[in-house]
Amino acid sequence: MLVVLGTLLALCFWATLSVGIYSLVLASETSKNITTTNTSLGFRWYTTGSIVAGSGAPSGLASNQLYNPMSLAFGASNELYVADYYNNRIQKWVIGGTAGITVPGQPDAVSGSTSIYLNLPAGVVLDSSDNLYASDSGNHRVQLWRNGSTSGTTIA
Repeated sequence: MLVVLGTLLALCFWATLSVGIYSLVLASETSKNITTTNTSLGFRWYTTGSIVAGSGAPSGLASNQLYNPMSLAFGASNELYVADYYNNRIQKWVIGGTAGITVPGQPDAVSGSTSIYLNLPAGVVLDSSDNLYASDSGNHRVQLWRNGSTSGTTIA
């Protein structure tokens, strides 16, 4: 069974979904936020969720805002990682946090092509060691940030 937020029409605007240990999470490119639905008791049908990352509106550059979240991934300790497309960064959100931490990318939303920059990141994945892989769509590459590293390595 799948948790559905909103109507079928509204679901067309959800950019991505990911399942963590305790919740189903959806990223919305139209409302600029991340919502979650508790699944600790099993999947259920809901029409609303709780915002767990982003302010809902407006989009922006502040650490508590997102601008077109494109992809989600969970870390080993259930942290939520968000590819924040137009802010050219990956944001890490801890459970109960009120703001994200930029890991990697630039906090000022400047794009670039060197190993410390991203340009329109469209995807994010973490492996079991919390190494981060980002689909850097504006630079036509995949970047690997080893856990704790301050710069990435182009792997594809």
